[in-house]
Amino acid sequence: MLIYLFSFAISFFFIYQYYNTQKIKYYILSFMPLFVLSAFRYGIGTDYFARYVPDYSIVAQGGIPYHLEYGFIFFEKILSFFVGNNPDSYWILFFFTSLIFIAFVGMSIKRSNIIPLSLFLFLFGGFYFGSMNIIRQYIAISIVLYFSKYIFQKSYIKFYFGLLLALCFHNMAFIYIILPLLAHLKLDNKKTTIVFFVSILLMFALPNILEVILPLTPFYMYLGTDYLMGDFQTSLALLNIIILMMFMYVRRNQQRKLRYSISKSVNIEDFYFNIQVIACLFYISGASIYIFDRIAIFFSLFQILSIPYYLNFLPENKKKKICILIMALYILVFIWLFVLNNTNEVVPYQSIFFRG
Repeated sequence: MLIYLFSFAISFFFIYQYYNTQKIKYYILSFMPLFVLSAFRYGIGTDYFARYVPDYSIVAQGGIPYHLEYGFIFFEKILSFFVGNNPDSYWILFFFTSLIFIAFVGMSIKRSNIIPLSLFLFLFGGFYFGSMNIIRQYIAISIVLYFSKYIFQKSYIKFYFGLLLALCFHNMAFIYIILPLLAHLKLDNKKTTIVFFVSILLMFALPNILEVILPLTPFYMYLGTDYLMGDFQTSLALLNIIILMMFMYVRRNQQRKLRYSISKSVNIEDFYFNIQVIACLFYISGASIYIFDRIAIFFSLFQILSIPYYLNFLPENKKKKICILIMALYILVFIWLFVLNNTNEVVPYQSIFFRG
């Protein structure tokens, strides 16, 4: 874990240099330690040898893994064309998937209201570590996170182009088709509370509902698997609920600023608020359906932009207090998930250059 924390410290050093000087070289350098650790890792991530290395070998030998998207298979074929099919050639897969993910996250964070905080949320929210395990999903999420800016510009063709690109890496990204609608959906605090209570009641019927729906979708293979078992992620659910409560607090106490902002843009406040509502609902629903925890990640990564955005509406004294509270909660969840439980199996770190 120490090597990760050391790289985090280097990243924070450079991101503050960029924050103070606005020199792009510091911004690029802030993401380099994160890229290097991810790109040259060995055996890091639960699915590293369980899925990605075997799948890459199959594709490199001319096969087609049935569970992979054709876009990702084509991506692996291109990589294998340049390095061949020797036993250690799979390093190139982790190099370029890390490059793509870090690049899209970096380009997304650049439009944050509080860039250092966004980097902190990215690292201590577990998103960086998660990208070392469920690689395809996180690449798809990072692509949509970046292209979501076109929703605010009403350039929907560009957004859906990004969505098509994301679908090449993970077919579950189709859920993002609703994103433009979220910029126009208005949920006040009362409606949000009602939605939560109704959703909690429906949660108990979810397993029966999915048994009927899943056979009609590309996800029929999840029937009868652990993905349809309950696995309540208490820490993540509570963290997301607290974040939503913070958003609700801001919306209730800063209505004048919010109304002014909404009149000048495409309802960015509603967009981020609705995404956080959805993230909470999926984390709570994970108590009965494990796969909903995975779906929640599609929406929770937006926190690296939405939290700084909402904090920006608060008076300076309240902003600092709430910011410190959120950072403390993120650190506690980070310690629980990754230090104490080694979620995603990211420790101990090994490199392709120094294998244990």
